[in-house]
Amino acid sequence: MRCTVPQPGGTVPLTWARANLGPLVRWTHTTGERTTITDRHGATAVLISAGELAKLQGPQAAACGEPTHCPEPGHRRQTR
Repeated sequence: MRCTVPQPGGTVPLTWARANLGPLVRWTHTTGERTTITDRHGATAVLISAGELAKLQGPQAAACGEPTHCPEPGHRRQTR
């Protein structure tokens, strides 16, 4: 199945994203473009590639080592 995003790098309704999740994820991975997912209340989530997430987490991820050991709320602290 080929993904045709209604507005590439733009906004898609939640119902459309749910029905096309696999192709939408592959499209995001391939193009690196963000897609905002909306419901009747407005924007609810943004789909980004793993590469973009790594760039956004850059210094924090390097300082934490692994997300499960990150000192952020809800994450376990690394013990040495």
